[in-house]
Amino acid sequence: MSDSSNALRRLNLNLLPILLELLKCASVTQAARRLCLTQSTVSGSLRQLRFLLNDELLVSQGRKMILTEKSKNILPELELIMAQTVDLFKNEKFDPAFSRKTFHVYVADYAAVLFPQLRQVLCDIAPGISIKVSGTPRGNSDHLRSGELDFLIFPDRSSNWKASGIDKYSPEFNKEILFQDYIVGIQCANRSFAGPRMTSEEFFTRPVATYFRTDGRATVMEEVLKESWSAEDIKYYVPYFSLLPELVINSNLIALVPHSLAIHYARFFPINVFELPIEFPPLDITIVTLSARKQKADLIWFCNLLRTL
Repeated sequence: MSDSSNALRRLNLNLLPILLELLKCASVTQAARRLCLTQSTVSGSLRQLRFLLNDELLVSQGRKMILTEKSKNILPELELIMAQTVDLFKNEKFDPAFSRKTFHVYVADYAAVLFPQLRQVLCDIAPGISIKVSGTPRGNSDHLRSGELDFLIFPDRSSNWKASGIDKYSPEFNKEILFQDYIVGIQCANRSFAGPRMTSEEFFTRPVATYFRTDGRATVMEEVLKESWSAEDIKYYVPYFSLLPELVINSNLIALVPHSLAIHYARFFPINVFELPIEFPPLDITIVTLSARKQKADLIWFCNLLRTL
């Protein structure tokens, strides 16, 4: 028998789920409640774990407990090990036609354009499935780790990665581009110009409305526009893309929106969609999952469904 097998035989593997809950909760009381164990049992397990790992793991700070550096380092690996262990012994099947699952998704404001199409598909092939959408911009890395969120969907920009608390290159998270988009202009339909592309002369004489982030980070629209204009040239900053088509109606305003959203809005509002005379970087709309959970049958099915929209 190998040395690693001997080491595992000597180790009480029942301590691993207790360790995971302790590190996720940073509380003996909450971990005991989640594990349906007594507080004294969890306290005793914590003592064993401290001895085995030669680290305090949790230390008191005022009225609460915080993770040590070692705990912070081992938590992602422990989550991955536990998820893989569960999958190893589980013959998981997922039938969307009969599932009652609720998928929890964080979606950046404009990426929600996916959902009208998604709603129709779900009505046809998976009527029992529900979608819960979160718009909270912070703490999403923790929500993925805890299972409170299944997916994040947002443009692949550094500001979005920072806001979500995720290192783009961390193996803890799985990243995939769903589709690529680009910025276009919209204006009221009763203001016409020649051709599908507005000239620079007209563009720079018109007032502009654009989306802005409430966390203070610059959007791609702001970054590009402020290279050419002063801040005063942008007349309206709004926190939701959905407000922009209503602003341009019966006005001289130009609004800047992703192409997919502009096409969606043109079905419901009297607006023209046109190419801009200045270039904006493309938007790679990315879906992020926890690597430890990416092989779950239900998440694989949902990702595959989004790719078809």
